[in-house]
Amino acid sequence: MIRQHCVTAGSVAYFVATFLMVSRANGLILMLKHSTLDRPEGQPVEGAFAIDGKPFFGFKSRMLGYDEVGIFPKAGKMEFPIPAGVVPWLRACSRRWNRSQTRPV
Repeated sequence: MIRQHCVTAGSVAYFVATFLMVSRANGLILMLKHSTLDRPEGQPVEGAFAIDGKPFFGFKSRMLGYDEVGIFPKAGKMEFPIPAGVVPWLRACSRRWNRSQTRPV
């Protein structure tokens, strides 16, 4: 999870979270979770992104779960600069995640 918020608007409270996921099967996925969404899984979602003030169209999105929007890059490979400390941080997160999983034998 990258970031989560609990928001209170008057008498209504809801949860919003952002996740970054990478898998060999699906590649890079950015997932947005919003507790008040209630849409069918697999349904397309319209959205817009801007990078440096310019529109970015290189993605597609769809519902992953009733309250989860998955954002997928259209190209199999996206090139962008990676700050020096990111790769070791991702490796450390991966090692912690693997240790925390219990797998049946």
